Amino acid sequence: MDKPLTGNAIAYRWALDETGYPVPIDAAQRGRRYFCPLCRGAMVARLGEVLQHHFGHELDTGCTPEAVTRAALRRWIVIQLRQALETQQAIKVRWTCWKCHNVHTANLLEGVSQVAEGYDWDNHYADVAVMDTAGNVRAVILVQDEQIPTPDTLQFFAREEIFVITIPASVTPTGSNFSALIAQGQLVGGPCPVLQKASNVIQEPDAIRQALRDVVARWPGYFYGPLETLDGLANVVRMGNHALWLPVERWREIIGGTRNPLAPGIQILVQTWPHTDGGVIWLYHATVRDTGAVGVRRYGPGQTPMAYIDARFRHRHTTALDLVRYFVTQ
Repeated sequence: MDKPLTGNAIAYRWALDETGYPVPIDAAQRGRRYFCPLCRGAMVARLGEVLQHHFGHELDTGCTPEAVTRAALRRWIVIQLRQALETQQAIKVRWTCWKCHNVHTANLLEGVSQVAEGYDWDNHYADVAVMDTAGNVRAVILVQDEQIPTPDTLQFFAREEIFVITIPASVTPTGSNFSALIAQGQLVGGPCPVLQKASNVIQEPDAIRQALRDVVARWPGYFYGPLETLDGLANVVRMGNHALWLPVERWREIIGGTRNPLAPGIQILVQTWPHTDGGVIWLYHATVRDTGAVGVRRYGPGQTPMAYIDARFRHRHTTALDLVRYFVTQ
């Protein structure tokens, strides 16, 4: 059982050795010189019989244990990835894609030429970023504790067509086994091969918004359609000659709206846009159990929706298409 710390002792779990390699306290040795991975100040391995083993600064600093742990893990990850690049070692990852619902496998380092330790992207910080020769980010790794990364940062990176991996700050790597470390983390997102091949599907936010505006500019002034799987890509709605990729996560991001849970397994997102004629465009994204659908309708000046949800829409045979059809045709 770990011996507790007493008094004002601070439990630093990590330090760097004289070569700059991260060392966890379990691998520390008496008489060796160690340094803080954050401030580079001298540290001592305290391996006594009373307190839990830990590193300590020789001089007091403002380095927090959390920040020191993040810096050490970040350094360890960068060393392993750079070594893998030099030896042309593949780093295999496997994930279930929320975009197409398929399981993909890939080499994390395919097309990668550089590994950055600490990377700022539009004021969102990644502990590690791997990039191609053109400087494009292919993957980010985030060391995760109770406060970092923030939900906004996680969502920012997850929106990109890149690998996003979170690693708990509490883990201790084993030797140089990077794959084992990844297994203790979570692959939050990755580039979807199916989505990348779907050149005929509109994915860009501005193009999606314009398509929704255009469809109600024509007679009869409304549209509704189911979310289907097209060429392996889920959550696609066909709109005339166009196909729009609109999973609920994407809808929240680029359309927004108020979430209205109507019953267990039934919810609808509702958004309104002003129209140039003084009217209002109402937009609906419905999820009913395992079905999805979107609808949109333009109301003229002074007109308002009159739809009312009654018990029939809670019937187990009701689909999302039934729900949005009702909203836009009333």
